[in-house]
Amino acid sequence: MSAIFGLLHHYFIPGEHNDHKPHILRTGAVIVVACLILLIEVAFIFDVLVVVPHTSYFATILTNVIVDRTNTNRLEERLPGLTISPLLKKAARLKAKDMAEKGYFSHNGPDGAAPWAWLENVGYDFVSAGENLAVHFIDSSDVVAAWMNSPSHRANILNGRYTEIGVAAATGNYNGKEGIFVVQFFGRPAVEIVKAPAPPIAPSVRREVPPPTKIIETTSSIAKEVEESSTTVLGEEIKKSPPKYASTIQRIASSPKMTTAQVYVALLVFVVAALALKVFIKIRIQHPRLIVNGLILIALIISALAINQYLIGGAELVSRAYY
Repeated sequence: MSAIFGLLHHYFIPGEHNDHKPHILRTGAVIVVACLILLIEVAFIFDVLVVVPHTSYFATILTNVIVDRTNTNRLEERLPGLTISPLLKKAARLKAKDMAEKGYFSHNGPDGAAPWAWLENVGYDFVSAGENLAVHFIDSSDVVAAWMNSPSHRANILNGRYTEIGVAAATGNYNGKEGIFVVQFFGRPAVEIVKAPAPPIAPSVRREVPPPTKIIETTSSIAKEVEESSTTVLGEEIKKSPPKYASTIQRIASSPKMTTAQVYVALLVFVVAALALKVFIKIRIQHPRLIVNGLILIALIISALAINQYLIGGAELVSRAYY
């Protein structure tokens, strides 16, 4: 601990021990940090422009992390975590692939097929089901956050009737821009394993809310509930923790924007702190060159953040739901 404190004292705090020239602001260190920023930026741009749109790895880990983040939100509201249904996942994969190949973004297909047709096609017999859609997002955290900020999407994620989930993603072109289509299906099968009894839930009345006109959709949700069948579906006991489907590495890899921004913000805090200490600890002893070096690093970091936002920005949140 003393060694770490000594290192920080030497690199960040001006004094007699470093001739009032913190090493972090010296030209050599500035060059190293600038190279690190450049390396991070190249990796981010390569990830966004090459890995994300042209490989299946990102789409694969993205779906697992979205499930985890969805379950985390449910747990915070004292709702049970959802388990991955192979049938719902297959239906989501087929729907995402269809939207990517045909270039549309809607609950209903170009032929008018409802979202429930995908569930029927894979043989998923349900008493309750819901769908959330997203496009032009590259961070799993952004996708779930956008859904949670939309009342209709949030209602799907926090619907206590659902017990299963299936998420898939596919890369395609929408509105002249390459992007990832994300499909999130929720469901409660007509027959399921009973884990704990709960009071019966009265079926809801389905009413239709017309969509707004002239919109650019980046997320969309829809829900459907049908009358309970003769098979009684009982509530699942609330778990202390949701099931996990993604590792820490997958969570980091599925959020390149957030991860890169966190690194840049950490660097920015260090540089600003070092610059402030340099200027104010000994106001009468200043080294203009070190101050200029600090300002250069701050400008580089802010520029990198702005470039990254430009590369992935432009998404708008619009929701549509049917109940």
